[in-house]
Amino acid sequence: MRLRRLFLLVMVFCMLVGNAFGERSVCFYGFDSRSSGYTSFVKTHPGVKVRKNKKVYYNTKQILNDFITGEMPYDVFTLSTDSFDIYSLMEKGYLAPVTDNESIQSAMESMYAPFREQLSYEGVLYGVPYGCSISYYAYDPDAWTAAGFTAEDVPTSFASYLDFLEQWVLRIQEKPEKDIRVCGYFDERQYGSDSYILYLVQLLMDQHILQSDYSNQPLRFDTDEFRTLLERCQRIGKDLYTYEPKQNGTYSLFTDASSFHSLLYYVPLRLTEDQPILVKATIIAGFINIRSQEIELSKEYLGQKLQDMSAEEKVYFYPDADNVANESYVELAAAFDRTFAKYEAQLNNENLSEEERSEIMARIEKIQDTYEKINFDEHLYVVPPEDLEIYKQYGDRLYFQAPSVFDPNTEDGQKVRRLEEQYALGEITTDQFVKELDQLVQMLEMEDE
Repeated sequence: MRLRRLFLLVMVFCMLVGNAFGERSVCFYGFDSRSSGYTSFVKTHPGVKVRKNKKVYYNTKQILNDFITGEMPYDVFTLSTDSFDIYSLMEKGYLAPVTDNESIQSAMESMYAPFREQLSYEGVLYGVPYGCSISYYAYDPDAWTAAGFTAEDVPTSFASYLDFLEQWVLRIQEKPEKDIRVCGYFDERQYGSDSYILYLVQLLMDQHILQSDYSNQPLRFDTDEFRTLLERCQRIGKDLYTYEPKQNGTYSLFTDASSFHSLLYYVPLRLTEDQPILVKATIIAGFINIRSQEIELSKEYLGQKLQDMSAEEKVYFYPDADNVANESYVELAAAFDRTFAKYEAQLNNENLSEEERSEIMARIEKIQDTYEKINFDEHLYVVPPEDLEIYKQYGDRLYFQAPSVFDPNTEDGQKVRRLEEQYALGEITTDQFVKELDQLVQMLEMEDE
């Protein structure tokens, strides 16, 4: 009987241990289950169950509320810097540090400094980036050439950008341009006297918010500097419409851009020359819930994501990243090379008749023509070497702006949009506009306290 009881106890113990190990699980949010990092993790951890949850987060307030109440269901999750205030989550202690993971630390130390800085708080690393995009203002080189401008004419601040537009107004006042416009941003059906004013005011607002965020200064609009630029936007915007009454033309002088290549034509819109040149960027990064029961396992996953990052993704993060070959074009080019070699070998045959030789030469010419039309030099790389070199010049100038207090998707953002429209239409004065903006900012600051 004792032996039977002992056997039963051993069996129960084994079942409990087995259940404990069998219940080991992690809950992911925002990761692509088809990605190599995800599949590699699942393969190397066959005993770990990946739990699912349908909860979706859209902003910082939502996720903060769930952290406070303990209802945040995910062990490891992704957030983007344009939608979530990463700094506040690190500061409040809701994220688990990942600094002690050797593979993560090693990879992060090799990245451009802004990535480490964005995901650290008081010297401690809390996140791992794996997706990035950039956005900036650029001039169109074809339009620039058509207008007769050179690189020396490119504005280097918002103030000099307005100087440039003033000179452009004088030019088209004397001699209207039929093929060149300042920008092609507008819907022709809604293009009117307020269009350029609103466009310039929004550019100014975005840059002012960006620079204030970067300098960690309170956001305020009622300053002499901002008022002066604002009033210039109103005056120049009105003049642009007067002398550019229709959105005609093939060329636009300025445009929004996001590619590495167009960084060659970057137009800094910092308010003044003494402010830093920044390239606005957004990153998607992985983080770990401080309350997770599987923090170490979650670190392993984030480390796996870094190891399995594709060559195309790495170019955003690492200064020593290589240019990325377009594999399909590499294979196609190799196929052409083999075909050329085959026909050239046939031409070396001394026994060929003139007719056979002419036929082979015709085939070579036809293949050569096809080869040139494909333009391999342009497509051999997903990220061409010259584009990567341009990006490397800006890698340490990337800035990941926190979600704007005036996000257009929020109620407060819509209030600001209405104020901008009223100002562009002349329904409110500069004084009223800046004071209304500051009142909104101060109310939001009080809510966050």
